[in-house]
Amino acid sequence: MVTVLGLAMLTSLLRDAGDRIFSQLGLVAFLFGAVLWVINLAFRLSINPWAAQETARTAVIPAFYVPLTRWTGVLFVIYTVLAFSALAAYGGAVISTGVLPHWVGWIAIVYGLAGLGLLGVTGDAPPFLHHLMPLLIGILLLL
Repeated sequence: MVTVLGLAMLTSLLRDAGDRIFSQLGLVAFLFGAVLWVINLAFRLSINPWAAQETARTAVIPAFYVPLTRWTGVLFVIYTVLAFSALAAYGGAVISTGVLPHWVGWIAIVYGLAGLGLLGVTGDAPPFLHHLMPLLIGILLLL
């Protein structure tokens, strides 16, 4: 949620600097992705413990648990695609404005595309990778 709030502030800053498209697209993509991530987390924090208790009690995994687990895996993949696409869009916004040096924008684009490539090759990406580029941009803005 902190990343989404920070990106909303960054979007406002980039919009004021002249970007009209990329930062808005990035914010919308990251926001939708964050909603999917929250759904995934809610599942893991609520359904997983309940299913474990039911399995321990009955020695049988609940029938609906496996399909739901696959569904939440798909939600995470969609979140990852949206998050890395958003980072590439923010890179375009940084390049189109003078808010930060252009190399930051190019790094964000390459980082977003590399994240999409990692997802395409492995089918997964560690969740902390979605937040490193926004953290770097935030630090650079503070400096």
